[in-house]
Amino acid sequence: IEALVTGRVLTADGRAVAGAEVFTDFGGHRGFTDADGAFALTVLPTEYALSAWAPGTGFGTASAVGVRPAPGDLVEVDLVLPIAGLRTPTYVGSSACAGCHAGTYARWNSSVHAHSVRPIDVPGDAGKGPVVSAPWAGEVVLSAAGLPDVTVRLVRTDSGAEAFELDDAVTGETRRYPVSHTYGAGHGRFKQRYMVRLDDTLRLSPLQYNEATGEWVAYHLERWVDAQGRLLTPSANTSFESSCQGCHSTGLRLEANAEDVVTATYTELNTGCENCHGPGSLHIQSPRSDTIVNPRRLYPDNTFGIIGFDGSVADADAWAGFQRAQATCGGCHVRGHSKTEAGEAGRFEFPWIEARGPDGQLTAADALADGFVAGDGLWDDTRFDRVPSSRQHHQQYSDDLNAGAGGVAHGRNPFNLVACFDCHDPHGGPLDSALKLPARDNTLCLDCHGPHGFADEVEITAHTLHVRYAPGTTGSGQCIGCHMPHTAKSAIDNDISSHTFHIVAPHESAAQTAAGAPAMRNSCDGCHVEDADLGVARFEIFFGAPEAVED
Repeated sequence: IEALVTGRVLTADGRAVAGAEVFTDFGGHRGFTDADGAFALTVLPTEYALSAWAPGTGFGTASAVGVRPAPGDLVEVDLVLPIAGLRTPTYVGSSACAGCHAGTYARWNSSVHAHSVRPIDVPGDAGKGPVVSAPWAGEVVLSAAGLPDVTVRLVRTDSGAEAFELDDAVTGETRRYPVSHTYGAGHGRFKQRYMVRLDDTLRLSPLQYNEATGEWVAYHLERWVDAQGRLLTPSANTSFESSCQGCHSTGLRLEANAEDVVTATYTELNTGCENCHGPGSLHIQSPRSDTIVNPRRLYPDNTFGIIGFDGSVADADAWAGFQRAQATCGGCHVRGHSKTEAGEAGRFEFPWIEARGPDGQLTAADALADGFVAGDGLWDDTRFDRVPSSRQHHQQYSDDLNAGAGGVAHGRNPFNLVACFDCHDPHGGPLDSALKLPARDNTLCLDCHGPHGFADEVEITAHTLHVRYAPGTTGSGQCIGCHMPHTAKSAIDNDISSHTFHIVAPHESAAQTAAGAPAMRNSCDGCHVEDADLGVARFEIFFGAPEAVED
């Protein structure tokens, strides 16, 4: 059953804006205002961000979030356009791109970028995986160090939507929390989390469902119960808006009230076209290459010599353009904090230029360094590897930077600078991780490296010293098996690949074990799981002992 969203688009002094375009972030609903500034959109019932922009008027985009019409309902929302300036680009929503870029839009619309966060009742999601991927029934027992075991009942509301219940072990009180949004793609590879709305902000529930193993695990259970089992209200400082939203929204504004609770408005939930290409209003009005940002065009096609053979920057302008292009992906595939006006780590757990106030989201025109302070999440010991690999997920860009600091890397190669989108299609695709070519049979790697010493099986075998060449079956001679060991964790240990592209010698893992620390996965023990020494002896037979880094 459809619903109706109506209202008016106005200026700050109350004047009606005729011809303004009104759109939703989900469903691609779009319409225009009449002479009185009124609009009416027939929509499917779910939660939307509703936005409006007025072409050629000098006004910016106005947005309202949390618009949730029930089936057969009528919701009235007025939108007040801010003053922006005639040549100031403003956000128009990804569905505005579909008219000229239908194929690209269709791929994006089925990608993880488009639906990593979804309202619990979002309709029309065929092909994107279930909104809730977990079996939602019965009881789940969650455990965490220093806390009593907590039983969570998975229930449903009167409307059939997912909810969960917690009991206070001291007072006996039962609290029910209806799930508002899911967080996680639901494609069976990693994990899914569930959010509830408290005080007009989203809080991540204590439940996490690991899709690959079918297990329920605790997620920051200490935010919900204390050591005696009393129920807590998670702090607003740990809200989705403060911890995650900077990488899961487009056209985002963040504001804090007197109680320091951060609330968000945005034109689009999730990573839309304009997150990578910049606000699109000028491009819609004049569809030329100079009215939109194409990251690939920020640096020359021929990147030979931009980085010198000694690792120095030989072409500063081209290097700056490449860094901007890489930051398009790096703005989210990093782990760290926002940056304050003083240049220190700020309040948000994502890149954000705090000096800009509510409008601190980085755009395609910004340098990542302007709004980012690096955090932790790396393996500590680099005694043999010399380059730290990621221990936690969404750090692919950090890996690339760390590799460049320790020697030759894809992103700092004197022959050819390799950007993230040379291997991955950010608009999505049918292969794992939206790769442009298959990687497990070496097709992707050999597409570049094949003409440079790896033209056939003989040359690859000579390089790997693995006499059996079966990358697509046993993994022997597989490029990513050695150069991209699974060092990081998203849902379970070692389910994310390192992106330093450095061989991690078994000696690195052995040194960590000898020091009484957890051992990272190395480039050998992914296959040679039977080696008690993590592959040290076998590695030395073929490659010799690596030199330890001197203190």
